[in-house]
Amino acid sequence: MQRNEYENKYLAEGLEQIKPYLLSGELFWNLNLASPRYMAPYPQMTLGNLLISAHILGCVGSGAARELLDEFWATKQEWSIAWESKAGTEYSYRLKHWGRAIEDFRSRRNPGVGAWANELRGRTALVLLEREVAGEDLKRLGSVQTLDNVFLSLSKEGDFVWDEELRECFEIEPFWFLYRRPSS
Repeated sequence: MQRNEYENKYLAEGLEQIKPYLLSGELFWNLNLASPRYMAPYPQMTLGNLLISAHILGCVGSGAARELLDEFWATKQEWSIAWESKAGTEYSYRLKHWGRAIEDFRSRRNPGVGAWANELRGRTALVLLEREVAGEDLKRLGSVQTLDNVFLSLSKEGDFVWDEELRECFEIEPFWFLYRRPSS
């Protein structure tokens, strides 16, 4: 299964369940998707994970993906209040989780590359969620800058940490953290 199909399947299933998800109090939502062979298991559905999938499909997707993306963005417009509320809740969660991840990196002498790459998915979600939350709410939720400064001190420039096929989708700005390695 190619990346295009993988992300397409995830986003399509997410769209099937997005309305009850947006209205629920749940941040993580289980999807009944079998993990494709030789690819990472699908993550639980969150707005951040859906935004990552949509971002990737916008980059590598085929014409069929355009229809799915149009439906995704139309759902955002239709459910804008619930969407922004859920984005704010997830942003706050991801920000706290990023802080815990950095403390974990600091306490380990050499975090594994797999753990490093997985934590950077959450940081990627923060970039995309930031665009979904109103400016005043972002100020209230907190800034990622202080945490990023610590992350910079624990890392060094390196190769793109995810699959090479995704490099073109995640430019250095604003995804600079995907181009860093543990410094120890």
